[in-house]
Amino acid sequence: MWLIFCSSNSQPRLISAKLLLCLTKSFSTQIIHEQYYGHFSNLAIALILFAAVGCAVSGGIFYAFSTFVMQALGEQPSASGIATMQSINITVINPLFMAAFFLPAVASLILAIAALRQWEQPHSIYLLVGSLLYLIGTIGVTVAGNIPLNDALAVVNPSSSEGLTLWTRFLKDWTLWNHVRTIAGMLASICFAIAVKISVHEIFFSNQFSPSPKKTPKKTKTAIS
Repeated sequence: MWLIFCSSNSQPRLISAKLLLCLTKSFSTQIIHEQYYGHFSNLAIALILFAAVGCAVSGGIFYAFSTFVMQALGEQPSASGIATMQSINITVINPLFMAAFFLPAVASLILAIAALRQWEQPHSIYLLVGSLLYLIGTIGVTVAGNIPLNDALAVVNPSSSEGLTLWTRFLKDWTLWNHVRTIAGMLASICFAIAVKISVHEIFFSNQFSPSPKKTPKKTKTAIS
């Protein structure tokens, strides 16, 4: 079973869904086991911290497009703006961006499963909300909103009247969807950061104030004279 990710003018990128599911099951099982027997371990906290940083990085990339990249493209002649955006949509399909975009999604999926399985933990609500924000608000919006617009733009002639009409709509709609995924990524990062804070707080207090095990006095043998 394979998961296929496609973008405009690019070869399909194949990701092994079986491998993804195995990794998700392995990590989520480990985290749930740790929660069952106590607080999060260093591995679990590292995963949450990775999700927080990853979502912030992804949201930061989209933030750049929302605040100045799309505005700069809109101020160019339409043919130049279209050609530049078409080039961006091709070159963006590279290992570095794919890692920055999809690895936080994998971490979010793992943490969402762990949160649902151990809902009584105080940080679980933040893990679940952060995961849903990134999976739906960033990944989902990209797939349902931005990629179809990229695909439509990829097949037009930048110098044609059709291209000009599409470009006017593209600038408005694509940027709107980009605002949504930017905000979702940032909010997801905040939720994961709060979850890290709560987890570290729990570890500190459990180590500082947990009762130490009582020592049983050793029995001494009395010599019989």
